[in-house]
Amino acid sequence: MFENLAPVINNSPLFKSVFDNATANAVQLMDKDGYILDVNPAFTTAFGYTKEDLHGKHIRVLFTAEDQASQLPEIEIEKVNQHRSAVDRNYTIHKDGSCIWVTGESILAKDDDGNECIIKVMQDIHEQKLLEKFLKESKEFSESVVKSIADALVVSDLNFRIVKANNAFYNLFKINAKSVEGLHLNELENALLTSEKLKQQLNQMVENEEARDFQMESMDDSESKRHYAFKGSFIDGKLVNKKIVLVISDITDKIKSEQQRDDLLAFVIHELRNPLANITLCNTLLQQCIEENDKKSAEEFIAKSDSNTQRLKSLIQELYDATQAGSGNLHFNKKTFSFGELVKEVIDGVQLSNTNHEIRKTGVVDLEVHADRARISQVLNNYLLNAIKYSPAATKVDLLLAVENGNVVVSVKDYGPGIEQEKLSHLFDRYYRADNTKKVEGLGLGLYLSKQIIDAHNGRVWVESKVNEGSTFYFSIPTAS
Repeated sequence: MFENLAPVINNSPLFKSVFDNATANAVQLMDKDGYILDVNPAFTTAFGYTKEDLHGKHIRVLFTAEDQASQLPEIEIEKVNQHRSAVDRNYTIHKDGSCIWVTGESILAKDDDGNECIIKVMQDIHEQKLLEKFLKESKEFSESVVKSIADALVVSDLNFRIVKANNAFYNLFKINAKSVEGLHLNELENALLTSEKLKQQLNQMVENEEARDFQMESMDDSESKRHYAFKGSFIDGKLVNKKIVLVISDITDKIKSEQQRDDLLAFVIHELRNPLANITLCNTLLQQCIEENDKKSAEEFIAKSDSNTQRLKSLIQELYDATQAGSGNLHFNKKTFSFGELVKEVIDGVQLSNTNHEIRKTGVVDLEVHADRARISQVLNNYLLNAIKYSPAATKVDLLLAVENGNVVVSVKDYGPGIEQEKLSHLFDRYYRADNTKKVEGLGLGLYLSKQIIDAHNGRVWVESKVNEGSTFYFSIPTAS
């Protein structure tokens, strides 16, 4: 057993040179039991300890508490004695208490007299381990980000062989394969991804070496046309080969929304233009009547002009209310009032200007409600006018009043063409108009506003209809008590 290795080191010029002059390799000398006898200058530089700090101490002092508890120091010494060498990679405790990742090899050595000792050569790999950890976390983060992207994302090489694809890509194109990585885009079972048009777009992108945005159309399983937006760009760096990144979005709803917006704008312009044109015409004719002193005709044109002015005012008010309701700013002034009186007032007003239909009321509601009187009047007025407007060939409209479970229930039945069942759920949507009602004037906002008003009163709206048998529209609101 060595007590002091100085004579051995000094008698071996080659070993002494390596021991003293090494800068990257820290050398630690110990006896067969793991007690430290000497360390070289590189060890002191790397870990702060001098020979005097460690001489006679077991190598356990250089291991973390967790490694000591796992008996890693003893296991290392045992391996060296059994196999004459051992490789390890673990933390070494610096003199200042910090932990440094190291890799090392311990070798069992013997001198000419047969005395054995352990020589351990160590390298500081702390920065390498930190880099490995950073790269691993970066990769995990990148993959997490890719997976969380709502749009479909696929990365391919310049030959369009897939390197990576996120979950949204699999879902958007209904790809059942466990993985598409390594496959060519043309190998995927999807008409859009294998289309010649997409191939041409990608080829031009590669040839021009520039990012490219484009849109394409494709038919889905139900033979409905869908619209897709592609954003193509490149990944290019010193450590990776150039790659193509495609972000694909299903913009079908956006296209439909834009088309509906354009159709609505054209429709609103048309609806507003009609009364405005009539007012202009009436004013022109009125001027002629004044010049001709035709008082009777002048009065007729004044009445028509006033009717169109009211129509224009009503359309503008509907648009304003719809905008306020959409932003949650529709205001209410709730008070307690007689619901029966309100119903009579609305019926009288509607019946006065619509003599071709008889409004038949059934049921009596002689109680009070706490609500915005003007807004509830607006709802009932809309229901009655719609019933008349959409049943021009009929001669009657039925209004039924009832009280159920503490709620006033109102229903208005028309005898018009009725509405198909699949369209009933959309009738209270903003700007929605059933196909068989599009020739009737109006913006399609009345029922939408009615629903917003009733919802604000903790009530509900619904509709029942059968084709060729008419429709019944309902609303209910709580009573005052």
